[in-house]
Amino acid sequence: MTPGQWRRQIFAVLRKEFLSEIRSPHGLLTGGLFSLLAVIAIMFAAFNMRLTPTLAAGLLWVIFLFSGVASLPRSFITEEENGTGDLLRLTAQPHSVFWGKALFNASLTLITACLLTFLFVVVMNLSVVHLDLMVAGLIGGGLALSGAVTLCGAIAARAASRQALAGAIALPLVIPVAVWGVTSLRVAFGEPGYDAGRSAAIGLVAYGIVNNAIGPFIYAVLWKR
Repeated sequence: MTPGQWRRQIFAVLRKEFLSEIRSPHGLLTGGLFSLLAVIAIMFAAFNMRLTPTLAAGLLWVIFLFSGVASLPRSFITEEENGTGDLLRLTAQPHSVFWGKALFNASLTLITACLLTFLFVVVMNLSVVHLDLMVAGLIGGGLALSGAVTLCGAIAARAASRQALAGAIALPLVIPVAVWGVTSLRVAFGEPGYDAGRSAAIGLVAYGIVNNAIGPFIYAVLWKR
């Protein structure tokens, strides 16, 4: 295939995902409502309390991880549930399908993360000391989380208990995301150790690139079965 054909297939899958989400916004509603309810619960639990940077970063990343693992695997799982997986396999290459869905999941994750972080910072009255670290951590974390969970959804899509299996497979893959994400965000909120926060943000970006680079090749093996 030529590069132009790759791009057309990738953007065709991406367009299909956006149109499907507009018609029935399962992913956005699942992730968005869970995130909103979690922030409201934390707001009432921490009423009249000043969260430390480390605790605030930990709570925010707990919300990110649970909302991502709950909503992102459905991009592949829905294809099998609706019976459209075979049609997709006939009309597109596996690498194009994976990257198209990964781009959609990354977009969904970044939109949710930006809105949720803004809401969390305002509601909890937090100070952002290093805005560059927060932006880099959110972008890298969004790429890393969406890449890992997209891969898990692709692996589990044709299993019997798809959603549960995707969550179980995702657990070891999202642990580095949680560690680096909390580290970069707590420094962004004012904890000392700028070099450690910068290294964590770089680690998130690199981990996201690796997940999205090897994911299509793993999916291509599953595609043939």
